Amino acid sequence: PRLLDFPSGDERSPQNSTGAGGSGGSGAAIAIARSSDFDPLGDDEEHSEDVSAAADGNAQTYWTTESYDAGLGKAGVGLLFDLGRSQTAETAVITSDTPGMAMELRAADAPPSDSSGMALVDSSEAADEVTRLAAGGRRARYWLVWITKLPSSAGSGHISEVRFLGA
Repeated sequence: PRLLDFPSGDERSPQNSTGAGGSGGSGAAIAIARSSDFDPLGDDEEHSEDVSAAADGNAQTYWTTESYDAGLGKAGVGLLFDLGRSQTAETAVITSDTPGMAMELRAADAPPSDSSGMALVDSSEAADEVTRLAAGGRRARYWLVWITKLPSSAGSGHISEVRFLGA
């Protein structure tokens, strides 16, 4: 996957609302070193030009999946985040203006070739506008927000912001 670099030391403030799934606790924001679209079961391209919008600190901008007429037609698509080194995360906070998506949080220490190479950490069957997925103190370098089902009312899904919170 193509990973976009973020300035080093770029600490972003987390969202404070609680959505479906995950823990309600909050901690220090973990800087994201690089991010990329992740579409290993398709054409390896899922709006790569918009990836940076998912971690730019602006909830008005977003990354979007491709448009799908009849559901995804594959196991999933998503965003892959590289924290630069293995770090301990307690929570992933995902903001979206297309609630209702089913999504998973997955983690690994090596760059994955597909989602099966990553451990399933938490999931939500119907994500809210702000969803907290529990990372449970797992330590990993690579984190995947994996959309497994689009909202029934939309042909695509948007992710406005993703934040990882430590202890």
